[in-house]
Amino acid sequence: MRKSKNTVLLSLICIILIGGFTLLEHGNQYFMKNFFESDTFQSEYQNFTDQLGSLVLNPLDASEAKKNIKVTDQEIEEYRNYNGSLSEQITSINDQYQDKINDAKRSKATSVEKALTSERDKKVKDITKNFEDDDYVRDKIIKIKEREIDKYVNDLENRKQSFLNNYSYFAYQLTDVSTGNTFTEGYLNDTAVYTHKYNDKHLLNISTINDDYNESNWNAKEETTALDNYEMPYDITAAIHNSTHQYKGEIRVPKT
Repeated sequence: MRKSKNTVLLSLICIILIGGFTLLEHGNQYFMKNFFESDTFQSEYQNFTDQLGSLVLNPLDASEAKKNIKVTDQEIEEYRNYNGSLSEQITSINDQYQDKINDAKRSKATSVEKALTSERDKKVKDITKNFEDDDYVRDKIIKIKEREIDKYVNDLENRKQSFLNNYSYFAYQLTDVSTGNTFTEGYLNDTAVYTHKYNDKHLLNISTINDDYNESNWNAKEETTALDNYEMPYDITAAIHNSTHQYKGEIRVPKT
């Protein structure tokens, strides 16, 4: 009876040992396969490809974007009337300066009085011209939009290094179908534990702008200036023309 129990116990130990060695030798393959098929990895992969275009492969050309700036009649009217009618804005400016000018007069601070009066008159003249000259307003709006494009490009550059650090485990060789330009990054000669290939039947589509840069994130607003208390929301996609680039090649995760 004891011999029978010992035999059963020995058999169980052998099964456990054999299972353990098998798990050590081949288990990693199963675990890795399951990981790369998991929602966690697939979500990271999607985030990587979404940002790859705007940050690395086809970043915005600021000079080209500025050439595409358009200003509509509606934007001109919104700019003019943002702080009220012409008379309302002039009244507001006069009210802002009247007490300061009176104080300077009482103090006989002639130079201060002249400076304040000149500054007030300059603002009144500027506001008046806003209501008289479309081109004058159009030029202002173009400058606002140009600054917002510069801010957007600067933001992309700041995000780029963080992106490269966060996704350094990806390697790729991708060729833009329309231009023929090939982009290579990472250890492509190393053994890969994951590979995703793209060909004519299954191309990688990457947009110039990704979901991280929707209107809620970077609908620009102009800061208050010395001449205008005006904030104009600007959808930068109007200048960027969110285009889609198609790529062939592969993205992989090297074993290293």
